[in-house]
Amino acid sequence: MKISLIIEARSQSSRLPKKILKKCFNNMTFLEYLIRRVKKLDFIDNIIIATTINPKDLEIVGIAKKLKVKYFRGSEENVLDRIIKAAKKFKTEIIVRVTSDCPVIDLDLIYQAYYVYKNNKSDYVSNGFIRSYPLGMDVEVFSLKVLRKSLRFANNPECKEHITLAIRRNPKEFDHLNLIAPKSLKYPKIGLTLDYKEDLILLKKIIKYFWNKNYNCKDIIEYLSKNKKVAKLNNHVKRTIYKY
Repeated sequence: MKISLIIEARSQSSRLPKKILKKCFNNMTFLEYLIRRVKKLDFIDNIIIATTINPKDLEIVGIAKKLKVKYFRGSEENVLDRIIKAAKKFKTEIIVRVTSDCPVIDLDLIYQAYYVYKNNKSDYVSNGFIRSYPLGMDVEVFSLKVLRKSLRFANNPECKEHITLAIRRNPKEFDHLNLIAPKSLKYPKIGLTLDYKEDLILLKKIIKYFWNKNYNCKDIIEYLSKNKKVAKLNNHVKRTIYKY
């Protein structure tokens, strides 16, 4: 059973253009940092960068080639179609999904989500559907078969852009398992995604502090609790909330 970790990546962002191609520390882009981070996961068969056919995303392809990971170029608007075709091209059966704007995602949480999926009969496992972990620690696990099945429910542009929305909105068709953070990690108001300039500044400080160290979500929470000024950098940012 081939397991692929798929990272959606594109350079065009209305809120912070080319955000994943900006440098985080030591002349490394945020995307490269994330790829190097998830390459430590030993249960993954392939890492696939699912980018677009837009010529502006050639730099993303270059990063994938440099780091010797797979890549696929598909639709810019229909992300669901892009992910399905990427998974199919590399003969993927199980998809572990993270997004390119989560550069400091906890590898332990990715392991946990996959372990829960592997040992249960659920169609979909996630730690972000019910918000309890900090934003930016989100991981989803599901099969290509389930994602294909969700196509019949993906009848609007929103579901094509947010690839698991059709799964999440149809719990009678797809069995869900939602992972809830333990008390030590239950900080849903902490934002660790790269969406705005304030996020960029905060994440750069985190990455610089933990450079060349093994760290997890708990370590980041402890760092922010001791560095109040850093923690407040993006407190005022209003996040998009999707209704299920």
